[in-house]
Amino acid sequence: MPSGLRQPLCRRQTGSRSSGLALLLAAGSGGLAAVAFARGRPFDGIPRGIRRHCTQAQLGQFPETYVPPSDGCSAEGLYFCEDSGSLGWTLSAASGHLRSWSSWYRAPWWLRQGDAMTVAASRVRAPVQLGYERHLVPSADGGLLALDVAVGPETQEHNQDTAALPRPVKLVLLLPGLGGGSERGNVRAMSAALAQQGFRSATLNMRSMGGSPVQTPRFFSAMRGSTDDVRTAIRYLRQELLGGGRQGEEAQIVVVGWSNGGTIALNFLAEQSTSEGLGHAGRWSAADGGAGLGAPCDLLRGTAQFEKSWPMQALYNRVLTDTLVSQVAPHLHLFRNGPVALWPGAEERAEAGRIAVDADEILAVKKLRAFDDSLTRRVFGYSSVEDYYHDASPLRRLDKIQVPTLLVSAADDPVVSGWIPAEEVRSNPWLVLVNTAHGGHLGWLDEDDFSQSIWLQRVVIDFVTIVTKSQ
Repeated sequence: MPSGLRQPLCRRQTGSRSSGLALLLAAGSGGLAAVAFARGRPFDGIPRGIRRHCTQAQLGQFPETYVPPSDGCSAEGLYFCEDSGSLGWTLSAASGHLRSWSSWYRAPWWLRQGDAMTVAASRVRAPVQLGYERHLVPSADGGLLALDVAVGPETQEHNQDTAALPRPVKLVLLLPGLGGGSERGNVRAMSAALAQQGFRSATLNMRSMGGSPVQTPRFFSAMRGSTDDVRTAIRYLRQELLGGGRQGEEAQIVVVGWSNGGTIALNFLAEQSTSEGLGHAGRWSAADGGAGLGAPCDLLRGTAQFEKSWPMQALYNRVLTDTLVSQVAPHLHLFRNGPVALWPGAEERAEAGRIAVDADEILAVKKLRAFDDSLTRRVFGYSSVEDYYHDASPLRRLDKIQVPTLLVSAADDPVVSGWIPAEEVRSNPWLVLVNTAHGGHLGWLDEDDFSQSIWLQRVVIDFVTIVTKSQ
């Protein structure tokens, strides 16, 4: 690791591992290995014929960037379950961008501070030439979901007959961060990068975001309702966009979300195992894996971070709240005719499943907590905003996830506060967490080109490749 370019939060020594790893590692195109990962339980050993593709270093040693439990829960590096066959072993062996410090993320020297990186990423990201084809998807409550399918020079297959597409189809469903939609620069850049590697992509705009229509008095939360919408979108992709039948059922779909979109993705993946929420349709509404990028896993902690100082209030809390209010304001007339229906899955109901929402109170809020207290927690049936933040925190259900899942965090993220669910990740073989020293909130701008996040895109693409080639 070059001195002066990137200092780890703490230095580690990596050791050997004597037990065999449950990797299925084979050479892939473009230098990326194709790794097969088990559905259900991890494998117990490396099949003959595949073992020859694994180097002794990959079989017997932790990656250089691995953070052992003895180093605690805040160091820079890779966190994963030590059990043989866990996703962390597979991803670190297959991805050349994660297993050594020489290929690890490096921020520009002048952006090695969380606020600076966060602000810069929102201002200097290079524009991407990418078009969308909007699909309006009916939801069970009478609403419409805006699903934007990427189209352009790299995605011409969208105009082909579905029968002519390669099988199985590999598609990534993107979930933008709070207050954003498919127009966000990081979303468009990821869509273009995926297309260059042969992956189709679609972006689900949360209700009222990205110019999506709003027909019912319901927007979105970090869990209730939003995870239902993800299942509805995946079912549409499988049954309608891909034509249903065997092609739709066998399509390999990975969900990738940023910030609040990442929180939604993690909650969705957990519900896939527990059957909580609404709209489950077996394979038709299921994903094969997912990723949360800069995703708050503890919403109580994250909200406290938002409120702890004047700079946080001015830089993030007020700006984000104003953005949300401006997005929902055109639709607040839906709340002015008396109590509205609660989310159907809410356990607590008032007035036979209806709740009053004060539209004028929403227009006057200046803090995210007040916005959620006035609108979000009411429509989705929570007794208080604290109850909402507690229930919607993925931290509570990471242990339920049973498909390959990637988390990427930055220690200097001013929104998430730098806290990571290290112990929860180490306890679940389906999870791997990448914790970088720098990156801010949804930044990760590259040292070589600060207008792009190529390193992050490559890590996500490595992960998606592993998931889709393992099925």
